[in-house]
Amino acid sequence: GGEELRRTAEALCDTGFSQVETASRLGIHANTLRYRMERIEALTGRSLALPETRSLWWLALQLERLQG
Repeated sequence: GGEELRRTAEALCDTGFSQVETASRLGIHANTLRYRMERIEALTGRSLALPETRSLWWLALQLERLQG
């Protein structure tokens, strides 16, 4: 599930954290997206509802894209 969660975080960042748009982009049910978000929060210890957490995810993914 690590890659799946990374793709979920990436899609969230790309859609401005719109859950409806993210679920649609990933082709998953809204409940599946919420489960994945809960898993991300549990693994990182950070709430995705917080702007600073969202900023950190966005920055980390941008750095990954630059390196890749």
